[in-house]
Amino acid sequence: MRFPVFSASVNPAIDLPLLRKKRSYVVALLTNGTAVLIDPKNFKAGVQLLAKPRPESIVESIGLSNLIPFSRTQNRLLKPDSINYPIPMSGDRTCFARHRRHLIRVSGRSQFASATA
Repeated sequence: MRFPVFSASVNPAIDLPLLRKKRSYVVALLTNGTAVLIDPKNFKAGVQLLAKPRPESIVESIGLSNLIPFSRTQNRLLKPDSINYPIPMSGDRTCFARHRRHLIRVSGRSQFASATA
Protein backbone atom coordinates (compact mmCIF):
# COMPACT_ATOMS: atom_id res chain seq x y z
CA MET A 1 0.00 0.00 0.00
CA ARG A 2 1.21 3.49 -0.79
CA PHE A 3 0.92 6.38 1.63
CA PRO A 4 0.47 10.06 0.67
CA VAL A 5 3.38 12.44 1.13
CA PHE A 6 2.52 16.16 1.24
CA SER A 7 4.97 19.00 0.65
CA ALA A 8 5.81 21.44 3.43
CA SER A 9 3.88 24.38 1.97
CA VAL A 10 0.44 22.79 1.42
CA ASN A 11 -2.61 22.14 3.57
CA PRO A 12 -3.20 18.35 3.65
CA ALA A 13 -6.92 18.81 4.34
CA ILE A 14 -7.43 20.65 1.03
CA ASP A 15 -4.56 19.93 -1.36
CA LEU A 16 -3.56 16.76 -3.18
CA PRO A 17 -0.47 14.82 -2.06
CA LEU A 18 2.88 15.52 -3.72
CA LEU A 19 3.40 11.79 -4.29
CA ARG A 20 2.55 8.40 -2.86
CA LYS A 21 5.32 6.20 -1.46
CA LYS A 22 5.75 2.80 0.14
CA ARG A 23 5.58 2.33 3.89
CA SER A 24 9.36 1.78 4.21
CA TYR A 25 10.07 5.12 2.51
CA VAL A 26 7.60 6.94 4.75
CA VAL A 27 9.07 5.32 7.88
CA ALA A 28 12.56 6.39 6.72
CA LEU A 29 11.32 9.97 6.39
CA LEU A 30 9.91 9.86 9.90
CA THR A 31 13.10 8.40 11.43
CA ASN A 32 15.28 10.98 9.63
CA GLY A 33 13.14 13.78 10.99
CA THR A 34 12.31 15.20 7.56
CA ALA A 35 8.56 14.55 7.89
CA VAL A 36 5.81 14.39 10.51
CA LEU A 37 2.61 12.36 10.63
CA ILE A 38 -0.52 14.31 9.73
CA ASP A 39 -2.65 12.29 12.11
CA PRO A 40 -0.67 10.47 14.83
CA LYS A 41 -3.54 7.96 15.31
CA ASN A 42 -3.99 7.20 11.60
CA PHE A 43 -0.82 6.28 9.67
CA LYS A 44 -2.79 6.02 6.42
CA ALA A 45 -3.54 9.76 6.50
CA GLY A 46 0.03 10.34 5.33
CA VAL A 47 2.99 12.50 6.25
CA GLN A 48 3.92 16.08 5.60
CA LEU A 49 7.50 17.05 4.79
CA LEU A 50 9.15 19.66 6.98
CA ALA A 51 10.60 22.82 5.48
CA LYS A 52 14.38 22.71 5.11
CA PRO A 53 16.30 25.42 6.97
CA ARG A 54 18.00 27.92 4.66
CA PRO A 55 21.81 27.59 4.48
CA GLU A 56 23.76 30.48 5.96
CA SER A 57 26.54 30.51 3.37
CA ILE A 58 27.36 29.23 -0.10
CA VAL A 59 29.92 26.79 1.29
CA GLU A 60 27.24 25.24 3.49
CA SER A 61 24.75 24.83 0.62
CA ILE A 62 27.18 23.61 -2.06
CA GLY A 63 29.78 21.92 0.11
CA LEU A 64 33.47 22.66 0.56
CA SER A 65 34.65 19.62 -1.40
CA ASN A 66 32.66 20.76 -4.43
CA LEU A 67 34.23 24.24 -4.45
CA ILE A 68 37.87 23.08 -4.39
CA PRO A 69 38.14 22.07 -8.09
CA PHE A 70 36.77 25.45 -9.21
CA SER A 71 39.20 27.42 -7.06
CA ARG A 72 42.33 25.98 -8.73
CA THR A 73 43.85 27.84 -11.65
CA GLN A 74 43.73 25.91 -14.90
CA ASN A 75 46.64 25.50 -17.33
CA ARG A 76 45.59 27.51 -20.42
CA LEU A 77 47.78 25.42 -22.75
CA LEU A 78 46.06 22.17 -21.79
CA LYS A 79 42.56 23.60 -21.69
CA PRO A 80 42.02 26.78 -23.75
CA ASP A 81 39.12 29.08 -22.89
CA SER A 82 37.35 28.72 -26.21
CA ILE A 83 37.82 27.46 -29.71
CA ASN A 84 37.60 30.30 -32.22
CA TYR A 85 37.04 28.26 -35.35
CA PRO A 86 34.22 25.95 -36.38
CA ILE A 87 34.96 22.25 -36.18
CA PRO A 88 34.11 20.50 -39.47
CA MET A 89 31.95 17.42 -39.55
CA SER A 90 33.58 14.01 -39.74
CA GLY A 91 34.75 13.21 -43.28
CA ASP A 92 34.14 16.75 -44.49
CA ARG A 93 36.57 18.18 -47.04
CA THR A 94 37.13 21.71 -48.29
CA CYS A 95 34.56 23.35 -50.57
CA PHE A 96 37.01 23.16 -53.52
CA ALA A 97 37.66 19.44 -53.00
CA ARG A 98 33.96 18.70 -53.20
CA HIS A 99 33.75 20.06 -56.75
CA ARG A 100 36.99 18.56 -58.08
CA ARG A 101 36.38 14.98 -59.09
CA HIS A 102 39.54 13.06 -59.81
CA LEU A 103 39.60 10.18 -62.24
CA ILE A 104 40.58 6.90 -60.68
CA ARG A 105 43.90 5.89 -62.19
CA VAL A 106 43.91 2.19 -62.81
CA SER A 107 47.16 0.27 -62.92
CA GLY A 108 48.17 -1.26 -66.29
CA ARG A 109 48.42 -4.67 -64.67
CA SER A 110 44.81 -4.53 -63.45
CA GLN A 111 42.11 -6.74 -64.97
CA PHE A 112 40.02 -3.64 -65.64
CA ALA A 113 42.78 -2.01 -67.69
CA SER A 114 43.15 -5.08 -69.93
CA ALA A 115 39.39 -5.40 -70.46
CA THR A 116 39.03 -1.87 -71.85
CA ALA A 117 42.11 -2.04 -74.09
